[in-house]
Amino acid sequence: MAATLPTEIIQSILLSTDPDTYWAARLACSSWRHAASSSFMLREALKRTPTPLPSNDVMTEEDWNALYNQIVHTNLLGRRNCIRKRVSERKRPKKCTYSTVLGTSGDGAKLASLNGSRVVLYNVDEDTDELEFNLAQSLYPLWTTMSRTMVEGRMNWPSMCQHYAKYHVALSNRGSLIAVALGRSIHIYDLENLNNPDSPVEYVLGDNDSVIVPPGVSGYEEAKGVIESLDFAEDDTLLRVTIGKEPNTNRQTRVRYLGNPPPVWVSNSNRSDAGSLHYWRENIHNIYLDSVALAVTLRDDNKTSFQGLRLLPQSVCKGWSEAPGRFFIAALQNTGINCYCIAFVSDSDHRVSVWRQLPSRKDRTADSWNNLLENPPEEPAVGLSTSDAAVVARNREMAKERWNPVNMPNVTTSHPLLALSDDGKLLVVYEPGAGHSYSFSNGGALYVYSLELGSPVFKQEAGMENNAQANEQSQQAQQQEQQPFSASGVSPSIQPWSFLLDIVNVDIETLRVVHKDQSSGNSASDTRKVYKIRAETAHEVMEWRLA
Repeated sequence: MAATLPTEIIQSILLSTDPDTYWAARLACSSWRHAASSSFMLREALKRTPTPLPSNDVMTEEDWNALYNQIVHTNLLGRRNCIRKRVSERKRPKKCTYSTVLGTSGDGAKLASLNGSRVVLYNVDEDTDELEFNLAQSLYPLWTTMSRTMVEGRMNWPSMCQHYAKYHVALSNRGSLIAVALGRSIHIYDLENLNNPDSPVEYVLGDNDSVIVPPGVSGYEEAKGVIESLDFAEDDTLLRVTIGKEPNTNRQTRVRYLGNPPPVWVSNSNRSDAGSLHYWRENIHNIYLDSVALAVTLRDDNKTSFQGLRLLPQSVCKGWSEAPGRFFIAALQNTGINCYCIAFVSDSDHRVSVWRQLPSRKDRTADSWNNLLENPPEEPAVGLSTSDAAVVARNREMAKERWNPVNMPNVTTSHPLLALSDDGKLLVVYEPGAGHSYSFSNGGALYVYSLELGSPVFKQEAGMENNAQANEQSQQAQQQEQQPFSASGVSPSIQPWSFLLDIVNVDIETLRVVHKDQSSGNSASDTRKVYKIRAETAHEVMEWRLA
């Protein structure tokens, strides 16, 4: 019956729908898609989004459809209405307690547990989801690490206990290597050749005599904190290390990538040694990237920081820049800016340029955004008598309003967790304390950004070296927004709005996003990406499925 309604009736119904419903109705059938695809209807639909619109005389109906589709993808319209959440108990080997240190390989096939100086490696059966014993080996007891820990903490025993009491474990993507960190030391072992386990590869923070800094990096200072997490990346050619308890209050944590991966143009046959124990013995002291060194390059004010830094896959960034270098995503924080950003570091001079700032809640309530909506929603203040449960419930209810600022992160925490999907198209951010009454509450909020930004048209050539320059770039971007769109209907000024995925009451330890292509029609080429966001806590595994 709905498919046979007159076009005028269908359009009158569509004019009263919210953006997500409009998108879903547009996909219902050919008659509804035809009614929702006219220039007038698309312009009316886009008026309810925070997007500067061009005049009708410079846009054809094809242009309006291209613009609408771009806004749909960059704002993830329709995604949040198709979320399925599943919570299960975090399974552990029978001999492991909740205090046992665990590490999982990148492919999810193997799991390692560390009890004292003993490592047990398990194979994970994906069909039965059970953990079975496969290998046990006595781990080198790290006497050098323990001795160093005792010496460094002899003057302050309580401080030493707080900083150095916890081990951290990481398995390589294929499960052939294991990295064990304690305090300021990292040891890497070859699990496929355990004939000589007493000769691991060792790396020590603060060992300036052996560290190798990329040439051209100025103002570099060695880390003085302790290791809080580590994991392998880039096909086991990089080791991502999170360092916490740094003395600088504005940079209490930093992210460091260790290793010296071969260039992308090197053939796979010449990469046979990459990621092996021999490779790490030769390259463990190479600092590939360091978030503090990058922040100093961007602006040497002792306040600017890149929190939660993660490299973007080179396959995703192909064609974005002709200059050799790497793209990364991080929380850019200083006295004037708090936002998640995509930035580029050049191989030639190791200088950083910010290519795009992802809108945050502070940006949303700025004057530049207030002009985009006639009645921009405001977030009510939290009273002292309001319970945390009431605040969480209110935030979830407010998130149903697609353009409510509650759908955007604050970007003020110094410990955000950033996870990129394996195809590089989706970014999930976990901010501890967000969504609750107070920032120090247990748990936090998860936000989802689309990184399908129409690359490389969003590029900003100049780096943001100070706040004045950042404000100037922002003004230039707003001026560009008022200019007519190109004939293709694609505008680099379209900002990707995140949405609030969920608010949890327990602290998340690890976060991961994977995708698979799923058929969404009769045609084999009609596919839709399905993403699974997996978060692990001390006791639970939470999974959100975005269809």
